[in-house]
Amino acid sequence: MVATTPLATFEVSLLTFFDGQSSGLRLISKGLDRVPQEESKIRRLVRTPAGRGVAVARADGGEVWRVVERGSQLIRGRRWSNVDQVVVLDGGKLVLFCASMQPDCGVGKLVATYSSETSVLTLHSEPISTLIIPSISELFSAPSKTVHECVVGLTSDSSIVHIHIDNIPNPTLRLHSHNNLPLTQRPKLIIPVDPMSWSRTRSFEEHDTLLSISDDGELSFWIPEEEMSSGWRCTGRVRTGKRNFALASCSSAKKSVLGEKTVTV
Repeated sequence: MVATTPLATFEVSLLTFFDGQSSGLRLISKGLDRVPQEESKIRRLVRTPAGRGVAVARADGGEVWRVVERGSQLIRGRRWSNVDQVVVLDGGKLVLFCASMQPDCGVGKLVATYSSETSVLTLHSEPISTLIIPSISELFSAPSKTVHECVVGLTSDSSIVHIHIDNIPNPTLRLHSHNNLPLTQRPKLIIPVDPMSWSRTRSFEEHDTLLSISDDGELSFWIPEEEMSSGWRCTGRVRTGKRNFALASCSSAKKSVLGEKTVTV
């Protein structure tokens, strides 16, 4: 039996339960009690590649949750008061914020903040690590062979900021590259590929990281490539012929969808 609130599951023995015995209802698992901050409207969910952590971006703040006990338990992690974007790494142990205001850094392990006014990304580690980067419009995680996932930022001029988090001797931000995709014309959209197929136990090289879409609807799929001057290699192209699109999404195995604009007269 499942009950709320808080969310809880019980094992029911019908005979003893309807006989009024307390042993007829046995608690299997129980979620955490809700706090007032979690009543705020959810704007977006951001998960880690393997789904071991998720950030809940709310209209008034947000928090991060970690999956433990082989997926049977959720534990509440860091909470913040005001951020624009958030990236969850390391199964929810490491969280990056894109914010004009500093989050509450008193809870959790590591946090990074981005100031649009100064263009400084700050990792609140010991000691603090800072990195000056271009003004970014979107921030998300990407696969990496290192201890931490890397971070990719998209700028308003369609350039790509590729950031690594080194761990020797302490977590440190490092600008790996800042360049453009090797395209003949500026793409209409660049979006991240949904990371559902990533796994920390296998090689990441051939999992697409980005999808670019041209004005005439050509899809191009990209992965980081150290040996190329642009830093990115195209793994495939699809000509859709779609021009009047406004939205796009891309999952694993190059499964993509374009949403067209509609005009109501």
